Amino acid sequence: AHNAEEILKRLLEDYDEALEQDTEYAKELKPNNVVFNSVIDAWARSGSNSAGEKAESILLRMEGLSKIKIYDVRPDTITFNTCIKAWCNSGHPDAPLKAEGLLRKLETNPQYP
Repeated sequence: AHNAEEILKRLLEDYDEALEQDTEYAKELKPNNVVFNSVIDAWARSGSNSAGEKAESILLRMEGLSKIKIYDVRPDTITFNTCIKAWCNSGHPDAPLKAEGLLRKLETNPQYP
């Protein structure tokens, strides 16, 4: 999961750099929901105590990027469900509350398909 997150970080850095230099190449690098959701899923399957925190930080990053026009990412039901799974699998003492909070956020925000 850590490696997947590092690859995502590198992809975002390369995408930003490509936008400044070569828009055609940037189109090929453009990150999407599948990439982000895959990294969240890697954390959900990792069994790490920090999986929920790591997954939720990626979800929050997606929310931030969704407000920037050049990025075509936005958390969706899959993102939230996978993040909830990460919390549930983490064994973190606050996991049930964190998972419930994400579910509530999903249910009360119609912008998430």
